[in-house]
Amino acid sequence: MMKMTKIMYIGAAMLLLLPLVAGAATVLNDTFTDGDRTDGTDAQDTAWFSVCVPIVLVGTDTTLTNGNTLSLTTASTSTSIFRRLVGEFTTQSLTNVGDKITLSLDFRMASLGTTGNTNRGFKVGLFNTNGSSMTADGTSSAEPTSSTPNATSNDTGYFVGIGTGTTGTTALMREDGIGATFMAGTDIAYLTSSTGTSPQIQDLLAHSLTFTITKDSETTLQIDFNLDGGDIDLTSTGGSTLITSFNEVGFSTGSYQTGFVIDNVNVEFIPEPATIALLSLGFFALRRRKN
Repeated sequence: MMKMTKIMYIGAAMLLLLPLVAGAATVLNDTFTDGDRTDGTDAQDTAWFSVCVPIVLVGTDTTLTNGNTLSLTTASTSTSIFRRLVGEFTTQSLTNVGDKITLSLDFRMASLGTTGNTNRGFKVGLFNTNGSSMTADGTSSAEPTSSTPNATSNDTGYFVGIGTGTTGTTALMREDGIGATFMAGTDIAYLTSSTGTSPQIQDLLAHSLTFTITKDSETTLQIDFNLDGGDIDLTSTGGSTLITSFNEVGFSTGSYQTGFVIDNVNVEFIPEPATIALLSLGFFALRRRKN
């Protein structure tokens, strides 16, 4: 009877702690299966909107996958306008030390573009819209500035700029959202060297990446970026200005006339593991007492 009571006690303790031990939660998972860039029937899809009037298409790209993909390309020969793409998800906040949010996706460059003034042909990251969501594609080809803002001008977050071609380099950056250009301009703070690191993407083949933001102390964040399982592996702190709430994925053609294709865009929120460790410790302590 005593043995059964102990087993029931252990089971009850685990049930009480289970609500505290939430695992990784997928908050966005868009594979473009529905063949559209609107918010599909899957609750984890999202609607994608373009900035600075690119051509955005959904279709099969056999180089990347046999299924549907989302592509951002442009026929423009402009050497002064970048193109951007954004999609939202439910707001996730890094509240506790150990909380993290991870973005992963498959992609390829559709064109490597010209050199451009940032020398980074593909940019991607996690952001907060700060209440200014996009509800339609951008209607102007002009670069948004503090005097001519748009819905992304005040967005804040972290991103990686990946060099393309033969001269590009890769760096981690923070978007401070002071009304200048989204993912570029004077409100960008470099978290790694502005000269970046190599190698860079020099082909139009399929690639994959992960981008993770972790609250590693009460006052610091850790930003991790991994390309193709380690071809480029960057880590940096979030700097003195911390952004801990996110509800948007952003992409940019960081080099003029660059195009890209994306698929399997996934965002996960992973809570700090302390409660899991606490549960395990309590379970083994009770088991030891039983023995």
